[in-house]
Amino acid sequence: MSLPKLEPLDARMPPWTAKHLQERHCPLCEATNAPALLRPDGLPLAYCSACALWYLVATPSEKALGEYYREGYWISTRPSSLNQDRANEMRQNAARFAPQDIRLQRLNVIARSLVGKRLLDVGCGLGYFMLQAQSLGAHVAGQDPAPEAVRFAQTCLHLNVCEDMLENCQDHLGSFDVVVMSDVIEHPLRPLNLLHRSLNMLKPGGLLLLWTPNGGAAGADPAVARDWVGFRVDLEHMQYFSPAAIIRLSNQCNLAVEHLETLGFPDFAGIEQRPASSRRGRQGILTWRRRLAVSVMQIRTIANLRTTAGNLYQALAMAALSSEKRATLDVRSGDYHLFSIMRKKT
Repeated sequence: MSLPKLEPLDARMPPWTAKHLQERHCPLCEATNAPALLRPDGLPLAYCSACALWYLVATPSEKALGEYYREGYWISTRPSSLNQDRANEMRQNAARFAPQDIRLQRLNVIARSLVGKRLLDVGCGLGYFMLQAQSLGAHVAGQDPAPEAVRFAQTCLHLNVCEDMLENCQDHLGSFDVVVMSDVIEHPLRPLNLLHRSLNMLKPGGLLLLWTPNGGAAGADPAVARDWVGFRVDLEHMQYFSPAAIIRLSNQCNLAVEHLETLGFPDFAGIEQRPASSRRGRQGILTWRRRLAVSVMQIRTIANLRTTAGNLYQALAMAALSSEKRATLDVRSGDYHLFSIMRKKT
């Protein structure tokens, strides 16, 4: 029986081909689960009921994934202007908006202030979160596999960022009071390996912050899960964690959950068309000020319509909120993101 294939939404399709895919079991418990849905890129999704986790059961190899992130990720997949003007703008915005970032708000309270704390941002990208944490008094360092992002963070932002596999960065970076993995844990084929390597750099009693799409919003029933928009955007994601999966993860890794909630909205900025390369002068898909914010109620209404891709684009455009309205939007009313802070047990 053929699997239901989800309608396309994100034009930024990774270059995976069927002949290069490999079989994969549940990344948390190694169980075998039957595929239930096909993402728009044709990759099959399965649900592990033991772990409350959706994941891809056929994936590109680790080598192919590594090349995808190392070979121009911030130039072709998520093109951004990587110059000093952009760096200056990021610094100004980071200092201005850090107190409003809900991740830093919660972290600051649970850590009893970030002032003087050593914070590692795993998969730090261009370094914006590091700048925010730095503005609140943290001593920051980062790691990322994308060479263009690392060069930008080092030369334009003067941040301490390691361009290497995380296990090779420990001697250079040292140990930390806080480790942040924001929009990271959904990417690797072996998320437990990355998590253990991160925890090796976290001091006993230190805090781990995870921010990831909330696969729990998809539910466990494929007939319901096919309506979740998270399976149709950011198609480099390999797994989708739920709150129950985070609890399981904490038990596996000797962590105590200090904070766990679902909140926030998906970001559809620029996904309806292939991004132009920043090497051709593109100034990024859109800056943060022009990003779309769509309420979960609107998303669910759109999903229930089961519209064609063209109608969905139009509906999303109509649902987009202005930047002024977004500034007053209560991020806690959404459920697209999963946000957890866990403490490493001593």
